[in-house]
Amino acid sequence: MSDGRITGSCDVGRAERMLRDWREAARMAAPRGLADATDTLRLETRVRLLRQSHAPGTPTPSVAPEPPAAISGHLARSVRALPVIEEGLSRFRSAVRTEGVVYAAIQQWGGTVRAHHLTASGKPGWLGWGGTPGHREHFARSVTLPPRPYLSTRERAVATMWRAVPRAIRDAWRR
Repeated sequence: MSDGRITGSCDVGRAERMLRDWREAARMAAPRGLADATDTLRLETRVRLLRQSHAPGTPTPSVAPEPPAAISGHLARSVRALPVIEEGLSRFRSAVRTEGVVYAAIQQWGGTVRAHHLTASGKPGWLGWGGTPGHREHFARSVTLPPRPYLSTRERAVATMWRAVPRAIRDAWRR
C-alpha cells in the first residue's frame, strides 16, 4: 500500500564523469580548432591580397580602403599563422601576421613615409617612384599612404574562431 510519497534516486557520479570527459575533450580539441581558425584566416588574407595585381611602375587598380593590389606577391607569401600557444589551463593563443616585409604595417594602417637619407650635399633626400630605376617620374620628401587593410578585422577573426573551436570540440566529443 502506498503512503502517497514518490521517491527516486539519481546517480550524480555518472553525470560528473560525463562532464569531466567533455571538459577534457574540449581542452584537447580547442587548440586544433584555434589552429584551424588561424589557418583559415591566413588563407583568406592571402586570397584577399592576390585578388588584384599590376605590373611594377604602373598605377594600382585597388582603391583605398581596398587591400593593396599585388605586384610581386611577396606580401601575400609573408602571411603566417602562428603556432597555438597554451597560456594557462584551458587558455590558448594564436595569431595571423606578416613576417619579413618592411612595408606590411604601412599598407595595413596607413601613414607617412619620409625620406631618411641625405643627398651628397647633406640636404634631405627625396623619395622617387614611377618611371624606371634611375629615371623616376615623381619625387617628394614624404608621401602619406591611406590605410589598405588586408588582415581580417578583429570581429571577422573572432567570428571565424567562434565557428572553428566549437566545431573541433563537438567533433572530439563525438569520437
